[in-house]
Amino acid sequence: MPSLEERLSHILPKLNRADKHLGDLDKAIKEFHATDPYASIIERDPKTGECFQRMTKVEPIPTDVRLIAGDAIQNLMSALDHLAYQLAVVSGGGKAANPEWVYFPVGKDAPDYQAKREGKIKGCRQDILDELDLIQPHKGGHGEGIFTLQQLNNIEKHRLIFAVGATLSHWDVVPPKGGAVLLKSVDTGESFEIKFGTLRAAELMVLKNGDEISRFPCKSKINEYTKARVGVAICEPDVLPIQEMVPLIFKLGKEVEKVINRLTRFL
Repeated sequence: MPSLEERLSHILPKLNRADKHLGDLDKAIKEFHATDPYASIIERDPKTGECFQRMTKVEPIPTDVRLIAGDAIQNLMSALDHLAYQLAVVSGGGKAANPEWVYFPVGKDAPDYQAKREGKIKGCRQDILDELDLIQPHKGGHGEGIFTLQQLNNIEKHRLIFAVGATLSHWDVVPPKGGAVLLKSVDTGESFEIKFGTLRAAELMVLKNGDEISRFPCKSKINEYTKARVGVAICEPDVLPIQEMVPLIFKLGKEVEKVINRLTRFL
């Protein structure tokens, strides 16, 4: 019988490869930002007397960024499928009951997961199925991140990875020494006095040319002290709210790693 190390040698390389893709993705996004793909101007609203910041340049996200993100997603899901195969082999005493049809079981909800789990790993031992049930790899379960991963992977199989938008992630505020800057939320109208540090936006938004991204009293001279920082996000509203790409894939990778660690004792 293969050793634990040999079984893991079919699983962990996929996880490691996804981690490499994530590093490549972060580098590609930084290189994209270095080309100055975004620009904005400060204008005065003649009706209110306030100043506002408006985007005047929003370049599309490079195809390479989308491809690398897709590679990372695919390797993470593949690591789970490889894990499922090894669990099926262990359950079958050295041979999977249905070696051509083994997938990590994931459901759109708890009943859907229950209906699919034994078909995805046919002949799987009951103690392993019980542990999978505790993981709850379905929407609304403890393992909902695995459901999100599967949905993104399914999308990537059929078209170029997701709709990726440029998003306003946060403002960096550097006020004059000993002074403060006022910032007014476009959404709520609430004003903030910022003396140091970073103010994060309440929500991410897809940016387009002409979008207003902040509004503030002109006397605050915020245009002198504020830099709008723009990120790259995954925008698939049928799967999840818009989220920055690198942190999301990193989080999904940690979910996969946690599942592998949890099920390793059965290999």
